[in-house]
Amino acid sequence: MPEYSFFVGGNVVLPDRVIANGCVLVKDDRIEEVAERPRAFVPPNAKVIDAKGCYISPGFVDIHVHGGAGSDFSDATSEDFRNVTRFHAGGGVTSVAATTASMPREQILKALDVIAEAKNSPLEGSRVLGAHLEGPYLLSEKRGCHLESEVRHPRPEEYEQFLARAEDILSVTCAPELPGAEAMIRAFAEEGIVISAGHSNASYFLMREAIEWGVTHTTHLYCAMSDFVTFSKPFVKRQGGMVEAIFLNDRLTTEVISDGIHLSADMLAMPYRIKGPEKVAIVSDAMRGAGMPDGEYTFGPRNGQRAIVKDRESRVITGEWLASSTFRLNEMVRVYRELVGAPLHEVVRMASLTPATIIRQADRIGSLEKGKLADIILFDDNLEIQGVFVGGREFVTGQA
Repeated sequence: MPEYSFFVGGNVVLPDRVIANGCVLVKDDRIEEVAERPRAFVPPNAKVIDAKGCYISPGFVDIHVHGGAGSDFSDATSEDFRNVTRFHAGGGVTSVAATTASMPREQILKALDVIAEAKNSPLEGSRVLGAHLEGPYLLSEKRGCHLESEVRHPRPEEYEQFLARAEDILSVTCAPELPGAEAMIRAFAEEGIVISAGHSNASYFLMREAIEWGVTHTTHLYCAMSDFVTFSKPFVKRQGGMVEAIFLNDRLTTEVISDGIHLSADMLAMPYRIKGPEKVAIVSDAMRGAGMPDGEYTFGPRNGQRAIVKDRESRVITGEWLASSTFRLNEMVRVYRELVGAPLHEVVRMASLTPATIIRQADRIGSLEKGKLADIILFDDNLEIQGVFVGGREFVTGQA
């Protein structure tokens, strides 16, 4: 017999508007109906969820998240995966792209093993959709908090081993100017993997070429990427970099870390104004120090780059670069809304339907539509999470 859940009394957040006092009917793990007013008939066995005083929203989709609660996806154990996904589910994230750091081939393959296992295991927090490999094919000069010893040029003898696991990989970040990058990008794109340019010094003109190879997305706008300043030299014609390519090319999507630490209000507003909420995703880029006390942690695996977390800011041990973030996605959405002043439904879209579309999962997640998975969150006016339902199953946020 089907199991029904009926969300009622809250404001329903859709991609293009908010329905006041709307309702959502869920059948088993799927959305059955979204309505502007309570139904005259509700199945007698339906569990009624009173959302009064809350927004009924699609669950957030974090396509760039490394860790939290002391664990990282790069640790490549089931226990660490549970820690991370439970922590982020408490922040309204119902689906993640488990993001790995630049590290040895064997560790990446081990992480892919655990990702494959997590994709097919009972949910204990956020749903693991697949991997986002952030590296190891990054420009050393733009490596940020990735270990210098672990960034390298793409070579077929290595990346073909990753390519053999294509069903477990959603996206790959790489620097398109590296020797061998074009062949790698074409090979991964042919398998349907999203190619994101990042940690790169690519020029505007190289980015135009890279789009033809298969690049469709760009990793953490402004951070570890080139702009016109990179190429501005006395008595030389100035040219654009990645930032300008992103703003000028409609074929590219991008993402922002909106913790209020990485980027100022004007830098967050610019991509919203130029590209719109349909092509800019909000990501957490959270590391293992998220949700933890101030102290020393590592970015990526436990033997990765050392970083200091203090007052919600994470920096490499030398202090020269930020090392990911310590915010969950509900906090990122709140900060973005406050700094940019965008309508709530558009900011929620940037953390749900837009990222789902970028990683080609929008047919099943990312918005409250009939037939999609019942990934639903309830939050108040301050974006504090009051309820999380992953595939219709309630996650008790107090467990996080």
